[in-house]
Parts: sequence; C-alpha cells; structure tokens
Amino acid sequence: MNLGEIRRVLMDIYGKELTNGRKRHIVFWYDEEGEFKEEIKEISIENVRKWILTKHNLFATKYELEKNDPNSHFLIYANFPKPLPREDWLYDQFKLGHEFATDKTTITMRELGVTNDAL
Repeated sequence: MNLGEIRRVLMDIYGKELTNGRKRHIVFWYDEEGEFKEEIKEISIENVRKWILTKHNLFATKYELEKNDPNSHFLIYANFPKPLPREDWLYDQFKLGHEFATDKTTITMRELGVTNDAL
C-alpha cells in the first residue's frame, strides 16, 4: 500500500458523516511491523491532528484527547501491536473511533467491500 492510497482511504474515513452523537473522528493505526514509521511524517490531512503514540505517552494521549482537545479529528499512529482491551488506556476512545490497518488481510477486505470485522 503506497502513501497516496493510504491518504485516500484516510480521507474517506474522515469524510464520513458523524453518527451516534459523535463530534469528531479518531482513527487508530497500529503498525505492528513499523512499515510506515518514517512515512507517517509525510502524511498530512487537512483539519486532522496527527499524534504519534508510544508506550510512554499513553496518559498524555488520553489527556490530550479528553481534556486539551476534545473536538479535533485525530490520526493516532503507533508502531507497536494493538494492546489487549484490559491493558489499553485508550480503549474507550478506540471503541468510539475507527481502526485503520495496512496489513494484507485488511487491504483485501477493503478492496472487496467487506465491512464485517468478524469475518
């Protein structure tokens, strides 16, 4: 997946109508392999704040999302595996947001229009 395609898919996500009383889009991108660790610096989407998540800024991230800036759209990038729900400081925000992935299975599902994550 190239940067142009990634940017297009992300723009589609941010362009979707907000539902269920949500005020913003929060997209979590867990890049376990770190494939886009350098490229993330080049990704810029208008009116979307990019936030690099580390294992050392979880509390700061939660504070930023809930107190400092509760209205902006966010792209949260982490180059580590998605944590288990019981170990995830941001799980409540994750459940309200979207997950973006660049692994082969997810790309194939996106290309085929499969939206059921249970599959």
